[in-house]
Amino acid sequence: YRSVWLNQANSKRRLEEIFVWTNEIEVKENNVSNNHPQTRSAMLHVNFTIVQDENIIRNSHLLEDWQEDDTICVDIFVSNQDGSPAASTVRGRHEFDPRLIASTQSYQSNVKLISPHLWTSSIPYLYHVTVTLTDCLSNNEYDSLSTHHGIRTIEYTADHGFFLNKQHFKIRGFCDHNTFGVVGMAVPDRIKLFRAQAARSIGSNGRRTSHNPPDPTMLDIYDRLGMVVLDENRLFRNKTEYVDNMASLVKRDRNHPSVILWSFCNEMDCEGKNQVIGPAFQEVVEKYDGTRPTLANMFSFN
Repeated sequence: YRSVWLNQANSKRRLEEIFVWTNEIEVKENNVSNNHPQTRSAMLHVNFTIVQDENIIRNSHLLEDWQEDDTICVDIFVSNQDGSPAASTVRGRHEFDPRLIASTQSYQSNVKLISPHLWTSSIPYLYHVTVTLTDCLSNNEYDSLSTHHGIRTIEYTADHGFFLNKQHFKIRGFCDHNTFGVVGMAVPDRIKLFRAQAARSIGSNGRRTSHNPPDPTMLDIYDRLGMVVLDENRLFRNKTEYVDNMASLVKRDRNHPSVILWSFCNEMDCEGKNQVIGPAFQEVVEKYDGTRPTLANMFSFN
């Protein structure tokens, strides 16, 4: 049971697949307030893809009188939770000659925030990142995509476990089997919120999406409540379509700060001949994310 969305976009030029991630956070040493570390700065890496109609590219090569006013620009804007511009935000403007862009091309831009708020379990602060594609001269908008972003670091060690924002973090949580009482799989959003709040009320700070890709609404709730999530795939087989499914899961959920782990499979689905596809799953996760580790919930390992 999922919502289905129809997205309307410019038929000539559009944006796809925004991915915002942070791996450079400068934390003030010995400066922790209410178990909330203070930071000097953070670097946001904004990945985005521009898609152009191939006819535009083909025709632009034929135009000898091509003018610079055909250049397209990308603006990146970061705002606070209340919608106001984030302090010390750098609004990046990047010019691209449309004749030189393939039909689909990915780019990365960086935005530095000074003294940013961190996403923590107790104060899960969320920024809003908007990427806009425009005509540089007229400033007419072709397309715009937005996502929220929580600034945080994650680290795992063999001796001490999981660290969130350089602080040891004990995960206490439950498996979310995606069903609820008499509604079965058709769980309304209000019940999703109730379940998350009920878990929080007894001290839970984590969830495992057993054993299917979660409803994105559920991840939005976990982002807002400061719960960490093990995001689990269902089908683990030696087939290209299943590797593609894993790629789709990662691309869909990678902007959620609550997601701290990817899981390939569960128990029997991980066993036997299925293990040979593990490297392909690992490769596709690293291709589209690379900021989170992976695991497989196995009985044994050959």
